[in-house]
Amino acid sequence: MNIKKGDTLNVEIAQELAVYLKLADQPAVGSAATLFTVQPKGKPAMNRVQVNELNGTITKLNYATRVMSIVVPPKMDTMTFIADTSLHDLHGMKPGDHVVMRYTQGVVVSIANK
Repeated sequence: MNIKKGDTLNVEIAQELAVYLKLADQPAVGSAATLFTVQPKGKPAMNRVQVNELNGTITKLNYATRVMSIVVPPKMDTMTFIADTSLHDLHGMKPGDHVVMRYTQGVVVSIANK
């Protein structure tokens, strides 16, 4: 991909397109992966999708609203999100449980000539 002065870059970033959550002591399903593609013909573009995996501890869980907070080491950052209804075993989780979470990040860059 040749980028030169005057080219316009269009960048789209999509984060947490898909989230997978399980208790840490449950068996793993699938594996983390990274996908990277570059469009060689036509309009130059590249696309990168990466699946990240975090281990953390549930600190807050509201079953009625499905709002969940997870603290993630080493910086002890807290991630708060609403658990989708597809997470069927939410009532089997509680604050203090160790969990594994996978989330998907994606970046798409395209070049347009002025």
